[in-house]
Amino acid sequence: MTEIALPSSAVTDFDRPGWKTALNWVAAVLIALLFLVSGIWKITDLPRWSVMLHQFKVPENLTLASAFLLGVSETLAGVLILVPRFRRWGAWLSSLLLLVFMVYVGIFYTDLSGKDCSCFPLVKRAVNPMFFVEDGVMLALAVIAGLWARKSESLRIAGVILGAVVVFAAVSLGVAMGPHKGVLAPPSITVEGKPFSLQEGKVYIFFFDPECLHCLDAARKMSKMNSCIAVRSSAFQIQEMREGHTPRRIGWQGLQPC
Repeated sequence: MTEIALPSSAVTDFDRPGWKTALNWVAAVLIALLFLVSGIWKITDLPRWSVMLHQFKVPENLTLASAFLLGVSETLAGVLILVPRFRRWGAWLSSLLLLVFMVYVGIFYTDLSGKDCSCFPLVKRAVNPMFFVEDGVMLALAVIAGLWARKSESLRIAGVILGAVVVFAAVSLGVAMGPHKGVLAPPSITVEGKPFSLQEGKVYIFFFDPECLHCLDAARKMSKMNSCIAVRSSAFQIQEMREGHTPRRIGWQGLQPC
């Protein structure tokens, strides 16, 4: 009779009760989904996230590098925790990130209280006591995913995954920082009920998302400029302008001076 020797990790998987395996997979998938969405969103819009990090007290000269590192780390954690072979590494990385987030916000809680900390598209979060509860739940899920995972192996393949994520982030950064065509403004607009020509003199038109506290603060500072017109627009419209398209839903009527 021939005996087949199984790796110790495989034996451990077979010996584990079914409910533990199921809970491990549920926790891993949930954390992977959260971190992949958050990390990829940051990677694909690094300039925006560098601005948001500046609002969170990160020194301005470190914001872009911090956004890059954060996006890569979150994406890597999401990929690793989804693959059983790397799940324990991914769980510890995601746990470390969550702990860093909570400690950092706790240190600067007085200054950051009430500020937008949306890490996920279409989901609005603010710095308040619930922030720590929500991150605590995510930390518990990450610990469950790593606690009942097999021992991670193949550091070389994990390094390849890291390299792929870094390349993806670098390409995204290059595209975001590269030259853009811009948007041609209309010949004239209506300001306070009167036509205002954009073809004469020098006029600065500032498009901003009022939900972005950093942008709103900049608009207030520029209100002292003479030929400055502020146009409130959504983040989606601003993204359209970044891509060189004329926003479809910006109303050029009834604009107000800065």
